[in-house]
Amino acid sequence: MSSLYIHIPFCASRCDYCTFYSEVYHKHASLVEPYHKRLLDELSFLVNEKKLFFDTAYIGGGNPGLLGAERLHTLLKLVHTHGRPREVTMEINPETLTEEFFPLFEEGLITRLSIGIQSMSDGFLRRIGRNTSSGVNEHALRLAERIHDTCDVEISVDLIVAIPGQTIVDLQNDLNRIFNLCTADHVSLYCLTVEEGSRLFEKGGIFMNEDEQASLLYELWAYLKGLGFEHYEISNFARKGKYSQHNLVYWTLGTYIGLGSSAASTIEEEGALVHYAQEQDLQSYAHGKPFSGYVMERLNTVERIEEEIVVGLRTRWGIDKGSFSRRTGHDFSALFDGIIATLDSAWYTDSGQFFILTENGYMVLDAILLRFFESIAEALDRP
Repeated sequence: MSSLYIHIPFCASRCDYCTFYSEVYHKHASLVEPYHKRLLDELSFLVNEKKLFFDTAYIGGGNPGLLGAERLHTLLKLVHTHGRPREVTMEINPETLTEEFFPLFEEGLITRLSIGIQSMSDGFLRRIGRNTSSGVNEHALRLAERIHDTCDVEISVDLIVAIPGQTIVDLQNDLNRIFNLCTADHVSLYCLTVEEGSRLFEKGGIFMNEDEQASLLYELWAYLKGLGFEHYEISNFARKGKYSQHNLVYWTLGTYIGLGSSAASTIEEEGALVHYAQEQDLQSYAHGKPFSGYVMERLNTVERIEEEIVVGLRTRWGIDKGSFSRRTGHDFSALFDGIIATLDSAWYTDSGQFFILTENGYMVLDAILLRFFESIAEALDRP
């Protein structure tokens, strides 16, 4: 049993902040059909030859809606070949969500919808180069509410935080408008980052510093808690236990297979953790042979321990020391008690079984990871 990720790299336009791999749909429309066919070929092999059952599935992008409801239907029917996964999520941009997609929900092929709202302010949407408007977002949220009510589909929304000029009042207003329109029990918050290769980086400008971002996040986290949301992962919040089951597979280093251009996979082979990365671009993938372009990397002991630390410190459950020892062959306390003693006690809670970061710790996660990595290198004599 494994989980499945399918990447759809088409976007109507490229947002100014984005550095994920995607291509503009209208420039590459001729590749949609061959791209879809190769996905079908690879997925058919997994379910018909390997007889794989998928515990969770996630169709992400890009904007998967641009593949069209009919093509998505053929992929999703294959996903369900050996039974219904616990959760099937599809991402979609608000401007793409229409009644055309309703049969996918009515047939139970998709059980969770993730909508990239990002902001409910036209001004902030323009500032980050988002190809939508507050009116389009509102329409999409109303459609999502119909899907939720009639098909019992869970709804998640994404918001971007720390856009220049944004205040806690702006974000509270965004959330209130969203919740008045739609029963969203999951929220993902992503700080605006200006990375090399994005249009925002090329444009330059003044952005929030770390202290300003931290102040805004603390207030926003507290506001969501007041609305009944649990801060279960550094960027993710859920009500009523409506966690992203698929993403929990990532955050616990579970097994998953990724299909499509730029997709990644993680599997266990002979006790070792192995990553596969699909390195073909859209055109190469669309015209390539099934399963070509997937490059394997077998993690060594140090890399395996680093992965355990990176994902474990992101969640409210932290690192289970017993599980860590079984999976890596190393004792957590022996490796890290010395470095933990140097950390601010407000950053974590530490028990005999679990090491968990607090929200204060989330704010300095990168610095904590650096110290842990240094401790790993020293203990295992890595140069």
